[in-house]
Amino acid sequence: MNKRRYHAIVFSLVISIVLFLTVSFFTASLKQSLELSQEGVIYDIEVSDGNGKRIDDRLIQSIVSLEGVTEYNVILEWYKKAWVDEAFITDELQERVKADKSLLQDGKYPYSVKIHTLNDSSLQVYAKAVGAEYEQLTDPDHPAAIIMDTIHYKDMGTGKYIQTKAINANVGQRIALTNFDQETGEETKGNQVTVAALTDQAPMGMNPTGVGGLNIIVSERIMNRLTDDEDMADIQTFLHLKSREPMKTQQEIEKIQGTNLHAYNLYQSRKSEEQQILLMSVFTYGFIVLIFAISIANIVNSISTGVSLRKREFAMLKSVGMTPKGFAKMMNYESIFYGVKSLLFGLPISFVVMYLIYRAFTNKFSYGFSLPWMSILSVIAAVFVIVGSAMLYSGAKVKGDNIIDALKQESISRGIQK
Repeated sequence: MNKRRYHAIVFSLVISIVLFLTVSFFTASLKQSLELSQEGVIYDIEVSDGNGKRIDDRLIQSIVSLEGVTEYNVILEWYKKAWVDEAFITDELQERVKADKSLLQDGKYPYSVKIHTLNDSSLQVYAKAVGAEYEQLTDPDHPAAIIMDTIHYKDMGTGKYIQTKAINANVGQRIALTNFDQETGEETKGNQVTVAALTDQAPMGMNPTGVGGLNIIVSERIMNRLTDDEDMADIQTFLHLKSREPMKTQQEIEKIQGTNLHAYNLYQSRKSEEQQILLMSVFTYGFIVLIFAISIANIVNSISTGVSLRKREFAMLKSVGMTPKGFAKMMNYESIFYGVKSLLFGLPISFVVMYLIYRAFTNKFSYGFSLPWMSILSVIAAVFVIVGSAMLYSGAKVKGDNIIDALKQESISRGIQK
């Protein structure tokens, strides 16, 4: 076959492989970045008091009774501090301590602890999901808590979303909480809580914390044991809702008179980002389909033309004893050769481009690099199907040609050219 035509076929295949794989990887990376940015957000609306106070139980019941609300969760939040031994702090905090030893006091690091209280029914479901004993979590004489030992946060310095350990604790370990007076700066000892379970599963609506922060989940009975009058004044309510019609539910909440409620609609924000990704995916896949169709047409045309120009070669091979089965085998080998050659160039180039895309995304998000194996397998299969089909079609056109006529036609063509 003409060398120029051969290179054109391989080039078209390589371009198709690179475009398909990189677009698939880019779209998958966009979806993963959305999932990371929405990590733990499994609700539609978050309702809180505009003044950062508790919401009356009767008001909560009126909100969760609204038409369209399918699921809800109430979380009470307040803050404590805890001095954690240096041996149990995370690697990120170890680096900070190395740079500034004054962060430690008596070999301990000050954690900012956010305490979340679930009602009995919600806590019972959550405790079962994370493998904690509900009875242990409701014993006020021996306060115990579920500890979130994995955190997802956005590094404000780099802008990246990062997943890491919050604390290197063990089940059964005790964490001493302290009370901190923001006005006087004084710190007093509080109660100790036992680690009942460690988990990376957050209850619906729990807000993430950053490095040096710790999320712990307790029952209402333990909350009453851990809090004093000053703490009770600082407790804030967060009501998280799932709704069949989030936009309508938000409007109904905002219409409730005599309240200072703030309703944040995460459903609207999430749908907007999903629509942007969908629009981009449609555009990019539309573009790749167009390029792919042009490439396939070029490949089929080049192979068909190349095979037609080799009629004399095929006639000579048949004249010396090549059988139809041998001819078909030869065409199959050529198909495999085209496919392998294009994959040898196309796959490495695609891997390099995908890694560059991954590096671009890791400027904002932290996650491991993984190849889209299903897309790669699909491309490998598609390459051999396209080339094989083109060779089969072209071979069928010359398969039945008369040997003598093919040789005569080639001789006539040469005579005309002279």
